[in-house]
Amino acid sequence: MPGARWSTAAVRSAPLIALLVFCGCTADIFTPPPKVEEPFDPGPPPPDPCLGTEDELLPPAPVPMRRLNRAHVEETVRSVLGVTVALPVTDERLFTYRSNVSASVDSQTVQAYFDWAEAVVAQLPLAQCTAAASCQTWLFDEVAPLFFRRPLEGEQRARYVALFQKGVMQGATPREGAQWVLEAMLQSPSFLYLDEPTTAGGWLDGYGVASRLSLMMWGKNPDAALLAKAAAGELATTEQVAGVVREMLKDPKSRQGLDAFVTQWLDLERLHQTNARPDIVALGRELVDAMAAEPVDLFRLAAISNQGLGDLFSTRRTQAAPALVRYYGAEALSTVDGVTSLDPARRFGLLTSAGVMAALAHAEEASPTLRGYAVLSNVMCKPPPPPPAGVSVTLPPAMPGATTRERLELHFSDATCASCHRAMDGMGFTFEHYDALGKWRDLEHGKPIVDSATFKLGTTEYTVDGAGELSTLLAARPEVSECFVRQWTRYATGIPEQAPVACYMKRLAREVSTPSGLEHVIVELASSDYVRKGNEP
Repeated sequence: MPGARWSTAAVRSAPLIALLVFCGCTADIFTPPPKVEEPFDPGPPPPDPCLGTEDELLPPAPVPMRRLNRAHVEETVRSVLGVTVALPVTDERLFTYRSNVSASVDSQTVQAYFDWAEAVVAQLPLAQCTAAASCQTWLFDEVAPLFFRRPLEGEQRARYVALFQKGVMQGATPREGAQWVLEAMLQSPSFLYLDEPTTAGGWLDGYGVASRLSLMMWGKNPDAALLAKAAAGELATTEQVAGVVREMLKDPKSRQGLDAFVTQWLDLERLHQTNARPDIVALGRELVDAMAAEPVDLFRLAAISNQGLGDLFSTRRTQAAPALVRYYGAEALSTVDGVTSLDPARRFGLLTSAGVMAALAHAEEASPTLRGYAVLSNVMCKPPPPPPAGVSVTLPPAMPGATTRERLELHFSDATCASCHRAMDGMGFTFEHYDALGKWRDLEHGKPIVDSATFKLGTTEYTVDGAGELSTLLAARPEVSECFVRQWTRYATGIPEQAPVACYMKRLAREVSTPSGLEHVIVELASSDYVRKGNEP
C-alpha cells in the first residue's frame, strides 16, 4: 500500500537437541558427533473450522418478540395517515442500534403511547368517514393491514367493528367511530410488536417475511404492494425474496431504511444534539440536514451501483445537496447530473465526509479521540476497553497556542492512558485536517497540521500519513469487512450476530468488498434461512 509501512516479527525456530551417539571401539569414543541442524517443522496448519460449511443449512435468527422502535412507528403512521407526530418514548439500544428486544414497558411508556395516539388522531380530517360503509372499508381493509402487517380477520376484525359502532353511537357520526378505532389500533400490541407465526418447518409466513424485509429495507411497515406479494405466495423461496429485495433496494423508499442504518452506524445522530453543539446549530437546518444526508446517499449509491465496501472508503464523488456543495467550496471541483467530484487530495470517501467529521467532534473543537474510537468501535468492531477506575479522562488544560494533538499526546506520557490512546488517538490524528465542522484546515492556532500517525492493529505496527492512507488501509483489512457484515446483521435482525452462523458471516465478509459486494450482502442476508425462519416453537 503506497505510503504505509509496517514491520512483522521474524519466525524463530525452536532450539534443537543434540544427541550423543556412542561409537564402538575407537579412540574417539567420548567425542560427541557434530550437531546436525534439522529444519524447523511447524506441522500441518490447524484445520479451517469453516471449510466445507458453505452448503450447511443456517439456523433461524433467535429473534424475541420485538417492539417497533420509535422511527418505525412514526414513519409507518406518516406513510399510512399522512401525519407526523413525535412519539415520546425511549428505545433500547443494541450496541449502536435501536432494538427493543428486551426493554419492558412501564406505566409511563403506556401513557406516552396513549397521549401520542390521541395527538395523531386529532390531526386527521377523516374525509373518508362521511358515510359508515365507506369509512369501515377504509379502516378495516386499507388502514388495518398496513398497521398490523397482515389482513384484519376473524375475531380481531369483529372486535374493531364493534368498537366502531360504539363510537358512532356515542358521537352520532362515522367520524367518531373512526377516531375510537384508530386510537385503539395505534396502541394495539398487534401494531407495536412483531408477532411472527411460523409455518411447517419453522418458516415465517409471507406476511412475516414481508414485515422483516420492510423494516430492514424501508424502516417502516410493508406497503400494500408488498403485502399483496405475501398474500400471493411470492415471498416463499430464496430466489423470490432475493428478487424482491433487489427491487426494494432500488426503490426510493430504501433511503429511509438505509438512513437508519448509516446514521446509527456512524453516530450521525450527534449532528442533531442541539444542546451540545451550538456551533452546528449555527450552520442552519438546511446545511445540517445536507451534512447528515450525504453519508447515507454515498452508501445507497454504492449499494445500487455495483460497488463494494472498499469503494466507500475511496470515492471522491458525492450526491451532496447544493447547500453542502457550497460548503465544500473549492473542494467541489465539478458537478454533472447531480454528482459532484471532490478534491482527491482532501476528501477520501465516507469517513471524511463533512457530516461524519462534524458529528465526531466537540463544540468548536475537533476530537481525535472520538474519531479514533469510532473507527475502532464501529468500523473495526474492536472498541477500546473503558478507562480503569480512578483514571481521569479529562484533558490537560488548554495551553496558549497548543494544538489539540499536542494536548492529547500528553496522554502518551502515562502508560495507563497510552495503552488505549496510542491506537485510538493515533487513528484520530489522521483526521486532523478536518475541524469541528468538517471543514478542511491547514493550520491550527497558526501551526501546520500534522496528520501522520503510528499505531498497532493486532501485532502489526503501521505508520500512515493522513486520512487518505488510513482509508486505504481500512479498505484492505479483513476485520473491517467482517465488522461491516456484523453491523448490518445487528441492524437487520435486531439481535447480536450468533455463533452458529460465524462461518456464514465470514463468507459474507469475503464477498462484501468484491464488485457489487454491498448489494450482494444485503440481498444474501435478507433472503437467507437466518432471516426467513422464525423461532422454533
